[in-house]
Amino acid sequence: MAEMTRLCRLWNKTSARGGAYLVGRMGDARVLVFQNTRKADDGDHDYEIFLTAIEERQPQNQKASQPAPRPQKKVPTKAASKAAGKLHEPITEPCHDDDLSAILPLEGET
Repeated sequence: MAEMTRLCRLWNKTSARGGAYLVGRMGDARVLVFQNTRKADDGDHDYEIFLTAIEERQPQNQKASQPAPRPQKKVPTKAASKAAGKLHEPITEPCHDDDLSAILPLEGET
């Protein structure tokens, strides 16, 4: 058997939409592996691999030089919504730092 070289290590994750995927690092890139959920027949590929740039993060001891945290979204209250002529329930969806929507496979894509 030929000698093997490890490219990276991958961890199981679950997206906010409930989809399973693998994530890891390869040098200065983030590796993402998604299962092909649009498989039409057995001849289609099973997985897709994506590479994205990794944003550099400062060490924890340099908090003073980090930019200010993003402001929190204000959840509209029922009184404020009625005053604006609209009635909305408070937003309950979780917020995540890693926005994967630009690289997650969309339904109907091949």
